[in-house]
Amino acid sequence: MRQFLREHVANYVQLEALLMLRDEQARQWTALEVSQRLKAADDLVESALQALSAQGLLALERGGDCPRFRYAPASAALSDAVESLADAYEHQRWLVVEIMSRSALERVRTAAHRLFGPPSSRR
Repeated sequence: MRQFLREHVANYVQLEALLMLRDEQARQWTALEVSQRLKAADDLVESALQALSAQGLLALERGGDCPRFRYAPASAALSDAVESLADAYEHQRWLVVEIMSRSALERVRTAAHRLFGPPSSRR
């Protein structure tokens, strides 16, 4: 689960959107519907859904007036990882929050090191 979070879920909006769509797999969602359900900013939700789609966790349906998303992991391994994550989030939410917080801090440290570290570490 730790590796899955580090590699596939960058923030809490992505986490909540992923688990919400997993819980209602038969439904296709617009970004606006997800943002209303999560009470999150439209642009953040749109970005989260696009990222999850690019990660192979959601299917993107482009038809009608606006894109729709549905839970559709691209592999059994991704599906299993999401199931593990959902179970951990339900029973050990603090652990998921801790892992995500540590991952976010590591991304900040890495970016700062690239920007302000020795010239050889800048890319």
